[in-house]
Amino acid sequence: MDSPTHLRNAVAQTPVGKKVTVKIIRDKKPKTIDLTIGEQPKSMGQSGEEDGGESATPTGILSGLDVHELNDDLAARYRLKSGERGVIVVRVKPGSQAEELGVREGDIILEVNRQAVTSLKAYEKIAGKLPKDQAVLILLKRQGRTIYLTLRP
Repeated sequence: MDSPTHLRNAVAQTPVGKKVTVKIIRDKKPKTIDLTIGEQPKSMGQSGEEDGGESATPTGILSGLDVHELNDDLAARYRLKSGERGVIVVRVKPGSQAEELGVREGDIILEVNRQAVTSLKAYEKIAGKLPKDQAVLILLKRQGRTIYLTLRP
């Protein structure tokens, strides 16, 4: 497999219940395992849900972002300090205004319109109240530095 997307698509095209043999590398050693393809639980429908954290995909100006509650697994994946907490961008929709204005996967959202984002619940509450036709100011932490970006409709 070339990428996680390639793997996901191969699994999606395989009938539920089919037995398959998968070759993987664990601890730098090849290993073969037998698996049975199962149906993905409905609760895992959002991007990144396999990381164990909650996720959100807001509407409006922030709709180009998939965000997750930052947990230890995501902190390790994005090489962040283990004590970091908040909401992390796990996907930026290609062609979205967020992408065009520079929001990147791995950015931690600290504030939306000068309101602190300390959890996914706080992010959802703030994002849910945003007018669709109004610019949004976001404060991000990227590679240890904080930056402001304005997303305009």
